[in-house]
Amino acid sequence: MGSVDAIVAADDATAFGAIHALEKRRIRIPAQIAVVGFDDVEEARFAAPPLTTVRQPLREQGAAGVRLLLKQLQGEPAEDVCLSTTTILRRSCGCFSGEFGAGAQSKGNVSSTGGTFETELAQRRDLLVAELSHAAQGLFAATPGWEILLMKSFTEQLRTDSERFTRALRNMVESLLSGGADVSAVHEIVTIFRRHMLDCLDDRALRDRAEEIFQHARLSTSAAVEHAQAKRRARTERIARVLSATSRELIAASSADELCEVVGRRLPGLGIASCYVSVFRNGSDPDGTARTLFAYDPEVSPQIIRGGEPFPSHMLAGPQMRSVNRSRSFVILSVHSGHERLGLMAVSLDGTPSYVYETFADMVGASIDRLRKAPTLGGHV
Repeated sequence: MGSVDAIVAADDATAFGAIHALEKRRIRIPAQIAVVGFDDVEEARFAAPPLTTVRQPLREQGAAGVRLLLKQLQGEPAEDVCLSTTTILRRSCGCFSGEFGAGAQSKGNVSSTGGTFETELAQRRDLLVAELSHAAQGLFAATPGWEILLMKSFTEQLRTDSERFTRALRNMVESLLSGGADVSAVHEIVTIFRRHMLDCLDDRALRDRAEEIFQHARLSTSAAVEHAQAKRRARTERIARVLSATSRELIAASSADELCEVVGRRLPGLGIASCYVSVFRNGSDPDGTARTLFAYDPEVSPQIIRGGEPFPSHMLAGPQMRSVNRSRSFVILSVHSGHERLGLMAVSLDGTPSYVYETFADMVGASIDRLRKAPTLGGHV
């Protein structure tokens, strides 16, 4: 990053944009550059990494504003008001130990008791691996050797301030959560691991240190679960706002061109990477032909594609969809208004909740039907 050490943004939204741009360039936060925002919006807690920011006293600001207004209405002179803000430290600034990869400092040699920890751990290694593997129920099948990784990282964290075990466990949990897996088995894994590790430790100070590590690991796991739940909630709320705005704009669309313009602008916000809508040429598909109303697919064209030649409706979408030279998954939905079938919608499967596809298809169907039936509206549908 050269001489740039940090980005301090005017607000959290700008900070999120900076984080996104840095991640696209594979610049690690906060290891290579720190990022700080301002406002402490709800998403700041659940960003990756959580955003260091500044919280404004919004309630006090509102109260102070009303007091000033009342004083002015009563003819009293205006006064300057200064309210304190609160700095909220999170991981994006690297303010916590180990974030910048500083050299770990020894907490004492684990083998100072005559090597009993390493000896005991080596003797029960196979048994521990078997118990951990059974408790995991195949959750980490894509990460061979994860059991050994936990053992090595725990030993290192027991020796130093590296937090390697806590981070390794947290990364595993976050990986599961990103895939929508149930992470309840992780608590059982930590319980089994704790029992074996404590059985290997005779030194009281090291046992206390180990208990601190496991407590931190449990808290970190719980925080990751809460983080994931909050992200899902925030995403649901964001999608609901986009769907609401899309519905209003489609209702106001006075032509097929306006409909396509709304679709092209709103689909990215719904998490839909590509979408093809075709309409039947004659009613509810009596002759088995359809034509493309619009095709939104950045892999085919940076602009939304409007119209196209008729094609057999059993092909489900126009030829543009099949021009991409790679395998893709689509879901096919009926575009209808009431009981009348108007056409078909093919949308790419990209992890977007299924209700989004269905709601969007209903919106498009209602808009198409309204444009067809209203002779005063322009544009051919």
